[in-house]
Amino acid sequence: MLNFPVPYPNELVYSTVARAGVHSGIISPKELLDEVFRNRKVIATFDLPSHLSDISEQYPPVLSITSEYLAYQHTLFPLYAPFVTEKRRLQSLKWMDSEACGAVHLALGVAASSIKPQKYLRYCPQCIAQQVKTHGEFYWSRQWQITGANCCVIHGQLTVSSIKAHNYHRHAFESLAPEHIQPSLQKRSNEESLRMTRRINELLLLPPSNASHFWQWSKYYQRLAAENYCLRGHGKQIQFESIREKIELHWSISWLHQHGLNITDKQSCWLRSIFRKHRKAFSYLQHLTVLDAFIAPEISLANVMETVSKIKKPRQAINRKNVHCEAVESEEQLLERDEMRDSWVSYLEQFGVKQSRLRGGAALYAWLYRNDKDWLLDINQHHRINSVPTNNRVDWQKRDYTTVRRLIGIRNVVTKQKTSCRQSKNWYLQQLENTATTDKNLAKLPLTQVFLKKYYEDVDAYQLRRVKRVIEQLRKEHLPIKRWRVMRIAGVSEERLRQSAKNYLYKLEI
Repeated sequence: MLNFPVPYPNELVYSTVARAGVHSGIISPKELLDEVFRNRKVIATFDLPSHLSDISEQYPPVLSITSEYLAYQHTLFPLYAPFVTEKRRLQSLKWMDSEACGAVHLALGVAASSIKPQKYLRYCPQCIAQQVKTHGEFYWSRQWQITGANCCVIHGQLTVSSIKAHNYHRHAFESLAPEHIQPSLQKRSNEESLRMTRRINELLLLPPSNASHFWQWSKYYQRLAAENYCLRGHGKQIQFESIREKIELHWSISWLHQHGLNITDKQSCWLRSIFRKHRKAFSYLQHLTVLDAFIAPEISLANVMETVSKIKKPRQAINRKNVHCEAVESEEQLLERDEMRDSWVSYLEQFGVKQSRLRGGAALYAWLYRNDKDWLLDINQHHRINSVPTNNRVDWQKRDYTTVRRLIGIRNVVTKQKTSCRQSKNWYLQQLENTATTDKNLAKLPLTQVFLKKYYEDVDAYQLRRVKRVIEQLRKEHLPIKRWRVMRIAGVSEERLRQSAKNYLYKLEI
């Protein structure tokens, strides 16, 4: 694409593509996709976009704007890169370079995270006024679109625009235009928002580097707890009550609740898990919530990342569990071991492996794991019960009736609206409150399936409805019905005109 704009500092790739459409006078979202990506199926994603290689190819090599540069300087990728494994970081960069098909959001934990992304794009009113003075136009800055960074560190609270982050028209790149700006007084930011926004800005400015291992993060948080006197006695056991007290003194309960960081007494609470052995990646907001409460304000995140990366793995102790010296074992020890084995076998024959541990055999399992591991793992392998759990929490028949009644009501409303958009299967599902659940469980909702098959609108029907609507409008206004006028107002071209619309126009001799 000729004259593709260079991104401004911290501008989202999403915003750069939108500005390219404005500069070229392109109104159609699909035409913009053709020009930039040569692919009409690209989704307009503001946080972790893919097809970055198509963007980098728009610039001359002398600018050194590579896919990795775009990922770290003009997307939200730096928020997640330090906290995942190195293999996953590199794989995510590959996906963002080409076609990801949603894999990046799954791999980095965004899709399943308790930290929910923003529903609407946001902006700072005073910053955009400065943008006009400096650059002569508006653009979306990436600092404004991050959950947790709810303010501008200079001017105050951010303002919510009318642009949805995940719009129904998912191929449309929306530019920041004057009509999206709502006149209002900018509120002052509170201390908690300022603290978190500063830490997030630090994270965004970190240069590309290798991600640390999970065991390094585990060791770092153990040291952090020890340095803040959050251990029990002189041992290594984490004292959760002290950690919770320190977090709740630093962050208010309302702030934690607002950002999906509720602290509970459950063993699965995120705050407990982050101080245990890391078996998964934690969200940037969870890390920063703990780090800001436990480290001094003058310690930067760059120092934290460097400290974590330098943690060395301790030498592995000699595994003596596999060394059998039965000649050394006493007769009492052998009898005790045989009794434990017999007891565990009786549990296995009644309940299987998992249920045996849940029904009173936990201590027995632990003893055998420490003293007779090889035999335990071998005998468990022969007594596994592959059971498929049955989920009876939802009355699917009742859910089916409720859903289909809701869909009928939606159809009755949109039938009267002649200017409504295409009523596809996905469009109907998007009107429901539990869209994802309904979509995944359509096999359990037979009435809903029948409704969607009967009343969904394909491209042919949608195009024909637009053509009929335009002809009806022209007749009401007593304007001559010309083929070119109908095609232009209906938003179709000769190349994309479907057979049903062609036949209708042919019958009317247009």
